[in-house]
Amino acid sequence: MVHTTAPSYEYTKLDDRLLWIDGDSTVSESKAIDLINKGISPKHLVISEITENIKRYNQLVPPSEQLTIKQHIKSPDLHWIVPPRILHINIEQLVRLKFQEEIQNQQWKTNSIEIDIRVQRINQELALYKYYELYDVLKVLIYIINTLQEKKEVWGVGRGSSVSSYVLYILNVHDIDSVQFELDIHDFLPQINIGNSYVQKSKKC
Repeated sequence: MVHTTAPSYEYTKLDDRLLWIDGDSTVSESKAIDLINKGISPKHLVISEITENIKRYNQLVPPSEQLTIKQHIKSPDLHWIVPPRILHINIEQLVRLKFQEEIQNQQWKTNSIEIDIRVQRINQELALYKYYELYDVLKVLIYIINTLQEKKEVWGVGRGSSVSSYVLYILNVHDIDSVQFELDIHDFLPQINIGNSYVQKSKKC
Protein backbone atom coordinates (compact mmCIF):
# COMPACT_ATOMS: atom_id res chain seq x y z
CA MET A 1 0.00 0.00 0.00
CA VAL A 2 1.58 3.29 -1.14
CA HIS A 3 0.31 6.66 0.09
CA THR A 4 0.45 10.17 -1.34
CA THR A 5 3.83 11.80 -0.68
CA ALA A 6 3.36 15.39 -1.90
CA PRO A 7 3.33 18.06 0.87
CA SER A 8 -0.06 18.60 2.51
CA TYR A 9 0.08 22.43 2.41
CA GLU A 10 -0.29 22.33 -1.40
CA TYR A 11 -3.92 21.18 -1.43
CA THR A 12 -7.41 22.16 -0.34
CA LYS A 13 -9.51 19.46 1.31
CA LEU A 14 -12.97 19.13 -0.24
CA ASP A 15 -15.78 16.73 0.66
CA ASP A 16 -14.81 14.05 -1.85
CA ARG A 17 -11.24 14.86 -2.87
CA LEU A 18 -8.05 16.81 -2.28
CA LEU A 19 -7.70 19.63 -4.83
CA TRP A 20 -4.04 20.44 -5.53
CA ILE A 21 -2.76 23.84 -6.62
CA ASP A 22 -1.68 22.44 -10.01
CA GLY A 23 -5.20 21.22 -10.84
CA ASP A 24 -4.87 17.56 -9.89
CA SER A 25 -7.44 15.85 -7.65
CA THR A 26 -6.57 13.08 -5.20
CA VAL A 27 -9.50 10.70 -4.81
CA SER A 28 -10.18 7.34 -3.24
CA GLU A 29 -10.14 4.09 -5.22
CA SER A 30 -13.94 3.90 -5.37
CA LYS A 31 -14.28 7.57 -6.39
CA ALA A 32 -11.69 7.17 -9.15
CA ILE A 33 -13.47 4.13 -10.59
CA ASP A 34 -16.81 5.94 -10.39
CA LEU A 35 -15.45 8.99 -12.26
CA ILE A 36 -13.76 6.87 -14.94
CA ASN A 37 -16.98 4.89 -15.47
CA LYS A 38 -18.76 8.22 -16.01
CA GLY A 39 -16.30 9.08 -18.78
CA ILE A 40 -14.05 11.43 -16.79
CA SER A 41 -10.48 11.40 -18.10
CA PRO A 42 -7.94 10.16 -15.53
CA LYS A 43 -5.46 12.81 -16.74
CA HIS A 44 -5.86 14.99 -13.63
CA LEU A 45 -6.82 12.19 -11.24
CA VAL A 46 -4.36 10.88 -8.68
CA ILE A 47 -5.10 8.18 -6.17
CA SER A 48 -4.77 8.39 -2.39
CA GLU A 49 -3.13 4.96 -2.23
CA ILE A 50 -2.08 2.20 -4.61
CA THR A 51 -4.19 -0.85 -3.78
CA GLU A 52 -4.22 -4.27 -5.41
CA ASN A 53 -7.29 -3.23 -7.43
CA ILE A 54 -5.48 -0.13 -8.71
CA LYS A 55 -2.47 -2.26 -9.68
CA ARG A 56 -4.74 -4.57 -11.70
CA TYR A 57 -6.45 -1.58 -13.33
CA ASN A 58 -3.09 -0.08 -14.33
CA GLN A 59 -2.08 -3.36 -16.00
CA LEU A 60 -5.13 -3.13 -18.28
CA VAL A 61 -4.74 0.46 -19.52
CA PRO A 62 -2.02 2.37 -21.41
CA PRO A 63 0.57 4.32 -19.36
CA SER A 64 -1.15 7.64 -20.08
CA GLU A 65 -4.31 6.42 -18.31
CA GLN A 66 -2.72 4.71 -15.31
CA LEU A 67 -3.55 5.96 -11.82
CA THR A 68 -0.67 7.03 -9.59
CA ILE A 69 -0.18 8.73 -6.25
CA LYS A 70 0.68 12.44 -5.98
CA GLN A 71 4.45 12.75 -5.67
CA HIS A 72 5.19 16.35 -6.66
CA ILE A 73 3.57 19.62 -7.71
CA LYS A 74 3.70 20.26 -11.43
CA SER A 75 5.09 23.62 -12.52
CA PRO A 76 2.42 25.80 -14.15
CA ASP A 77 2.61 26.50 -17.87
CA LEU A 78 1.98 30.24 -18.12
CA HIS A 79 2.87 30.86 -21.75
CA TRP A 80 -0.78 30.91 -22.79
CA ILE A 81 -1.76 33.23 -19.93
CA VAL A 82 0.71 36.11 -19.89
CA PRO A 83 2.77 37.85 -22.61
CA PRO A 84 6.55 37.25 -22.92
CA ARG A 85 7.39 40.67 -21.46
CA ILE A 86 5.83 39.53 -18.18
CA LEU A 87 7.40 36.08 -18.23
CA HIS A 88 10.84 37.66 -18.57
CA ILE A 89 10.45 39.90 -15.51
CA ASN A 90 13.12 39.56 -12.84
CA ILE A 91 10.92 39.33 -9.76
CA GLU A 92 13.59 40.21 -7.23
CA GLN A 93 14.72 43.29 -9.14
CA LEU A 94 11.15 44.47 -9.66
CA VAL A 95 10.21 44.06 -5.99
CA ARG A 96 13.27 46.00 -4.85
CA LEU A 97 12.67 48.73 -7.43
CA LYS A 98 9.07 49.13 -6.29
CA PHE A 99 10.24 49.18 -2.70
CA GLN A 100 12.49 52.14 -3.50
CA GLU A 101 9.43 53.90 -4.93
CA GLU A 102 7.48 53.01 -1.78
CA ILE A 103 10.15 54.54 0.44
CA GLN A 104 9.78 57.93 -1.25
CA ASN A 105 6.07 58.00 -0.48
CA GLN A 106 6.33 57.21 3.23
CA GLN A 107 6.97 59.29 6.34
CA TRP A 108 9.61 56.80 7.45
CA LYS A 109 11.72 57.31 4.32
CA THR A 110 14.60 58.75 6.41
CA ASN A 111 14.30 56.14 9.16
CA SER A 112 17.10 53.65 8.46
CA ILE A 113 15.86 51.18 11.11
CA GLU A 114 12.39 51.06 9.56
CA ILE A 115 13.89 50.59 6.10
CA ASP A 116 16.14 47.77 7.32
CA ILE A 117 13.16 45.97 8.90
CA ARG A 118 11.31 46.09 5.61
CA VAL A 119 14.33 45.02 3.56
CA GLN A 120 14.71 42.00 5.85
CA ARG A 121 11.02 41.23 5.44
CA ILE A 122 11.30 41.42 1.65
CA ASN A 123 14.33 39.10 1.65
CA GLN A 124 12.51 36.68 3.94
CA GLU A 125 9.39 36.60 1.76
CA LEU A 126 11.29 36.30 -1.51
CA ALA A 127 13.10 33.26 -0.06
CA LEU A 128 9.71 31.70 0.67
CA TYR A 129 8.24 32.51 -2.74
CA LYS A 130 11.35 31.09 -4.41
CA TYR A 131 11.34 27.95 -2.25
CA TYR A 132 7.71 27.24 -3.10
CA GLU A 133 8.36 28.03 -6.80
CA LEU A 134 5.81 30.83 -6.79
CA TYR A 135 7.71 33.41 -8.84
CA ASP A 136 5.56 32.53 -11.86
CA VAL A 137 2.43 33.08 -9.78
CA LEU A 138 3.76 36.53 -8.86
CA LYS A 139 4.22 37.23 -12.58
CA VAL A 140 0.58 36.36 -13.24
CA LEU A 141 -0.48 38.70 -10.42
CA ILE A 142 1.71 41.47 -11.86
CA TYR A 143 0.05 40.98 -15.25
CA ILE A 144 -3.42 41.11 -13.69
CA ILE A 145 -2.64 44.27 -11.70
CA ASN A 146 -1.06 45.96 -14.73
CA THR A 147 -4.14 45.13 -16.81
CA LEU A 148 -6.48 46.51 -14.14
CA GLN A 149 -4.43 49.69 -13.91
CA GLU A 150 -4.38 50.15 -17.69
CA LYS A 151 -8.15 49.74 -17.84
CA LYS A 152 -8.60 51.99 -14.78
CA GLU A 153 -10.47 49.26 -12.93
CA VAL A 154 -10.74 49.11 -9.15
CA TRP A 155 -9.85 46.00 -7.14
CA GLY A 156 -10.23 45.15 -3.47
CA VAL A 157 -8.19 46.51 -0.57
CA GLY A 158 -7.16 42.99 0.39
CA ARG A 159 -8.60 39.65 1.42
CA GLY A 160 -7.63 36.75 3.65
CA SER A 161 -4.13 35.69 4.62
CA SER A 162 -2.60 37.17 1.44
CA VAL A 163 -2.53 40.55 3.21
CA SER A 164 0.22 39.07 5.40
CA SER A 165 2.58 39.30 2.44
CA TYR A 166 4.59 42.51 2.26
CA VAL A 167 5.81 41.56 -1.22
CA LEU A 168 2.20 41.48 -2.46
CA TYR A 169 1.70 44.90 -0.86
CA ILE A 170 4.76 46.25 -2.70
CA LEU A 171 3.39 44.79 -5.96
CA ASN A 172 0.03 46.56 -5.37
CA VAL A 173 -1.92 43.33 -5.06
CA HIS A 174 -3.41 44.63 -1.80
CA ASP A 175 -3.28 47.85 0.25
CA ILE A 176 -2.41 46.47 3.69
CA ASP A 177 1.09 47.30 4.93
CA SER A 178 1.95 43.93 6.44
CA VAL A 179 4.96 45.28 8.34
CA GLN A 180 3.12 48.23 9.84
CA PHE A 181 0.39 45.94 11.20
CA GLU A 182 2.91 43.24 12.19
CA LEU A 183 1.21 40.50 10.16
CA ASP A 184 3.02 37.18 10.10
CA ILE A 185 3.96 36.00 6.58
CA HIS A 186 3.62 32.41 7.85
CA ASP A 187 -0.13 32.94 8.03
CA PHE A 188 0.14 32.93 4.22
CA LEU A 189 3.25 30.89 3.37
CA PRO A 190 4.43 28.03 5.61
CA GLN A 191 7.75 28.34 7.41
CA ILE A 192 10.69 26.50 5.83
CA ASN A 193 13.96 25.12 7.10
CA ILE A 194 17.02 26.32 5.16
CA GLY A 195 20.13 24.47 6.29
CA ASN A 196 20.19 24.58 10.08
CA SER A 197 18.00 27.64 10.47
CA TYR A 198 14.39 28.58 9.86
CA VAL A 199 13.12 31.46 7.75
CA GLN A 200 11.20 33.25 10.47
CA LYS A 201 9.29 36.48 10.62
CA SER A 202 11.13 39.71 11.33
CA LYS A 203 9.93 41.67 14.37
CA LYS A 204 10.06 45.35 15.12
CA CYS A 205 12.50 46.25 17.88
